[in-house]
Amino acid sequence: MTQYKLKDLSKTDLHQAPTAIRLLFVRFPSDQEYLQSLYKRFPDYFEEVPKIEKVPFYRWQQRQFFTEYVRPAMIKFRTGKGFSKAEMCDQIGVHKEAVHRYETGEQVPSMKIMLKIMKLIKM
Repeated sequence: MTQYKLKDLSKTDLHQAPTAIRLLFVRFPSDQEYLQSLYKRFPDYFEEVPKIEKVPFYRWQQRQFFTEYVRPAMIKFRTGKGFSKAEMCDQIGVHKEAVHRYETGEQVPSMKIMLKIMKLIKM
């Protein structure tokens, strides 16, 4: 499915735009179904969002990213909030020993677990 976004409009252009386009800035800026229905009526106000090809994330890159960014933030978050390792493991769905291994650098979590950790610490 092709995705669309509004073109950058100046205030003058926006003032002259149809009401449906002006309301889009306020109400539904990312609703793709709504954007596609408006694109059919007002194609001059939209541009196609280019598709981004998935870039492979190699295991060594994952290890480097985790050790440089996620691991220190995870330790700081857990100690700062006063979480025990058991509480943290309940939040991300792993065993208590796994949290210990992640914090000491003995093990790098899978991408799925790393994303859960990043979401928990709001990274």
